[in-house]
Parts: sequence; structure tokens; C-alpha cells
Amino acid sequence: MFVKSVSFKGRVREVRSCSGARFAAVSHAPNSIIDSHQHDWPNLTIHLAGACVERFDDTSALLNGPGVVFHPAFSGHADEVLSSGLETVGLMFDPAWLSNFALGNAFDRPRSWLGGRAALAARKLVAIWTSRTVDEAHLRRATAHFFHVATANEHRRPAWLDRASDMLAGESPASTRSIAESLNLHPAWLARRYRQATGEGLHETLRRKRVERALTALRASDAPLAEVALDSGFCDQPHMNRCFRQVLGQSPQAYRSAAQAR
Repeated sequence: MFVKSVSFKGRVREVRSCSGARFAAVSHAPNSIIDSHQHDWPNLTIHLAGACVERFDDTSALLNGPGVVFHPAFSGHADEVLSSGLETVGLMFDPAWLSNFALGNAFDRPRSWLGGRAALAARKLVAIWTSRTVDEAHLRRATAHFFHVATANEHRRPAWLDRASDMLAGESPASTRSIAESLNLHPAWLARRYRQATGEGLHETLRRKRVERALTALRASDAPLAEVALDSGFCDQPHMNRCFRQVLGQSPQAYRSAAQAR
């Protein structure tokens, strides 16, 4: 049920499917433009790494960190992938698959949730869909629970978050303590509120950014994995391997092989 735009030049790797839903990892090439397109089923896109601008209903959403974009069936949308490329997972489902849950108007219009409780709930949903120990009934409940959480919770972006994000984005990212001192905040309070605001912890942001740097290198060169790991800020190649599996659910070598086979 994934309906691709004619301009789509990425990769789709099915992770799991059941009677009324399909869950797949989707990889988009850097700087690619995906023309307006639509899907036969409602589509939930969950960010893993990279960035894009998604346009729909005369509005746009920058997906550059933990976040989720939802489109009802046959809702047109277009994407501009940025230079980092984009790694997401997509969940498409028949609304009847969730008909036993009181979700009201959750599927009536496009929505985007960037950070906050929706992003945290989306991370949990990905973990459940990628687990082989849960049955379809559990998948239904978890998916319905995500929509309950996301549609019931809106959040405002804290005033200090942009500055904290800038300090994490440098070549030598600042520590939690130094960021907290710069913002005149307690480190434990900052760590807790950062996770609530963004949908990931401070150390998870650093891990994702290292993975994003490695993705660029893996797509662009045949450099040894150990070299890519050190250049991307990892301690060594095993450290990079662990982080890739945590962020993308696959190894750096598997990612490179798939990217170079396109």
C-alpha cells in the first residue's frame, strides 16, 4: 500500500506487516525532491535521522530531529530532503484496523508533531513494531495509544532550547553540565526537560548526529568503517555499529551496501 511519487529515488525496506497495516524503513537520498503524492491508506512518518521539509495544505514542517508527520488517505504532500539525507520509518494502516478504538477525528487531517510527548510516544511505537515478540493485537493497541497521546498533547518550544541545540551541534559538542551552566539551569532539570521538549535525551541527540555524519561518509566514499567511525566522532567501529543499530536498526555495512546498490 505504499504509493511512491514518480520522483522518489529512495529505498523502502519492509520491516513488518499484518492484516491491516505495514511498517517499513524508508531511506531518502540527499537533496532529493519528491513531488506531491498520496497514499491509499493513512500514513504515519516517524523521523530517525537526517532532515527534510514536508509541504502539505499550504503549510510546511521541518522534520529535523524526533518528530512525526501524519497524512490521511489520499492527502497530497511533497518533500524536500536536505543535504543530510533522510531516514524514517513509515506506518500505513487501514483505518478499519483501528476501528475498535475511540480515536475520534484523529485521521481527519494532516498533522505534524515535532518533539514533545508525541515524539517520545513515536519512539516507543517504533520499538514495539520492530519487536518480534509482540502479536498483532498488541500492535493495534500500541498504534491506537500513540494517536491518543499525540492528539491530546500539544507543547510549546522552550525559550532556551535553540541555544542548547546550537551548543550540541558544534564540532566539539558541549556537555550537559556546561550547557546547563551557560543557561543558568540545573543539569538534572535540563536533562529531564530537554527529553520532554525534544523527544530524545541529550546523549541520544549526540548519538543521532554522529550517525548522521557517518551516513554522509558511507554514501560518499569507500573509506574503511573504522576510519568513518573515528571521523564521525565514535570511539571506534564497534561503538558506531551499536549506535547504528540503536538509531536505524541496521549495521553501517548493511546501510552502505544498500545505498551503493541503488
